[in-house]
Amino acid sequence: DEEVPARGVLGDAAGRPVDAEDDRDGIGRGAVGGGAERPAAVRRGGDAAGHPAAVRRGVPARADGRGATVFPTGLAMAATWDEALAERVGEAVALEARTRGAHIGFGPVLDVTREPRWSRMEETLGEDPALAAALGTALVRGMQGERTEDGRHVWSTLKHFAAYGMPEAGRNGARAACGPRQLLGEYLPPFKRAVEAGAGTVMTSYNSVDGVPCTANGRLIGGLLRDEWGFRGAVFSDLFSIDGIVGARAAADLKEAAAKALRAGWTSTWGATPTATT
Repeated sequence: DEEVPARGVLGDAAGRPVDAEDDRDGIGRGAVGGGAERPAAVRRGGDAAGHPAAVRRGVPARADGRGATVFPTGLAMAATWDEALAERVGEAVALEARTRGAHIGFGPVLDVTREPRWSRMEETLGEDPALAAALGTALVRGMQGERTEDGRHVWSTLKHFAAYGMPEAGRNGARAACGPRQLLGEYLPPFKRAVEAGAGTVMTSYNSVDGVPCTANGRLIGGLLRDEWGFRGAVFSDLFSIDGIVGARAAADLKEAAAKALRAGWTSTWGATPTATT
């Protein structure tokens, strides 16, 4: 429990050490926007931002989490059954993100899941579509507020569209194990309600529904989300899910995959290369 100086205990996202005195952007100071001063010394085993000792040893740390409030997982929040509390969480998340310069928050996660083998269950709001719809919509209200231009709120992103939480055999990204009646009646209602509440953006999922990758699924994005529900916001593809269209053998290459996604109603990519090649 020996005290050590604060110099050199931070690590950046690539694992390189960062001198505490040179951390001028304030990331890692334990307060939103770096408004609070770092203690003169920290106890061995962690840095001034609360990161474990591994950060000091060059283990990469997520830069977007330094100094931010860590809330319970979605599954734990769902156990509260508290819409007002969820809305307050959304407000806090939005304020911290906006203070750091963000305008969009990738949440809430509205995947209804009943597959305990799936590796991302804890991110969700549970197995009940009504509860997920209520708490998810509350998070949207909290994140977006009355207007996102007020400097305190961000656009929310509903994820993952659609039926991502019921993969065959519990394998992440596997095709959805559901029929059309179950899809419309159980897995999509949380998204519909959040869209009606004014959610700004939607993120597609890795999986396929009825053999069609969701990111290239015109019936889901163009037909249901845009035409029937009236959604006019951005549609993000999840990390490398454009590439996943090729992996699912639904396109010969990235150019064809991107073209199919565009025709389906996709607008923005996150972490893939098709926009540079089309």
